[in-house]
Amino acid sequence: MLEDEIISKLKQNMGAQCVLETSVSRARRIFVRVSKKCLKDLLLFLKNEGFEHLSAITGLEMNGTIELLYH
Repeated sequence: MLEDEIISKLKQNMGAQCVLETSVSRARRIFVRVSKKCLKDLLLFLKNEGFEHLSAITGLEMNGTIELLYH
């Protein structure tokens, strides 16, 4: 599945209230900013779409908040 197809499917199934921002930095590298209330549902959706490998979770402190990056 191409990056644009994945993003389109995410937006269609999760909605704008969950998928806040997306970008593609290069092939096979999609960044998705997600509402924290939707994170569990989004991860379940991706798993059901065949994305079954999570290599790491990185926590970053950003201006007094914590940002989690799922790789």
